[in-house]
Amino acid sequence: MHDIAEFVRRRVKELGWTYKAASLAGGLHAKFIANLNGDPGSSKILAICQGMNVTPNQFFGIDEGFSLAAAGSNPDAMDDRLASWMNNRLEQLRNDIIAEGKGITERDVLRWWKATGGQLSEHNPLLEHCDLYRLAGVEDRRIDPEKLGARSLAARYLFRNDVNLLRRALEKFTPEMNTDILYAHKDARDRGMSISVETLQIDMPSITGKVDLTYSRLILPVTSPDGRKFTLTFAGLL
Repeated sequence: MHDIAEFVRRRVKELGWTYKAASLAGGLHAKFIANLNGDPGSSKILAICQGMNVTPNQFFGIDEGFSLAAAGSNPDAMDDRLASWMNNRLEQLRNDIIAEGKGITERDVLRWWKATGGQLSEHNPLLEHCDLYRLAGVEDRRIDPEKLGARSLAARYLFRNDVNLLRRALEKFTPEMNTDILYAHKDARDRGMSISVETLQIDMPSITGKVDLTYSRLILPVTSPDGRKFTLTFAGLL
């Protein structure tokens, strides 16, 4: 399973429907399911379930004892208990996707950050895709990495999950590049978030020659379990 959209399409096919028929039955645009990208949200899935005349538990392939019989024609009229179950099930799917290391986006990181208030935990698979930096001080000339996520963009391009290797790579950046990165982290610290699209041509210590990187970069302020402050970076290739 690569993402929730793929899961929805697979289940529609497994239940014997075409994408178009299931979309129209749910009161949606004819190409809604075919063009679905990412998480459609619980209300849209409820609409699809109702149009296909299946319960949410049937759609997800489990038996939770819920029914759509009393829902009426509007999926928003679902009772609170069923809507809560749907949201919990979608969250389980998101966590499964993160654990598999596929389809992670800025949206996943922002959802986690909002839900937790930026509180780090020891066993969160999403953090394997992010890097952690010590909070930039007044005298700092460059950011100082604390920890690389095993599946982060920096770790993949360094070919190793090695903080010292990243420090050596940062030393090869021009002063202007380091200043720009440093101020982005300070901006996230002071304003609560920094998001941008960046293009870098850099020398990497583990390979010969330069590497062109164009990527999206999300920086968020976070707090460790022992109360220390850091900035967390999530980057994705464009």
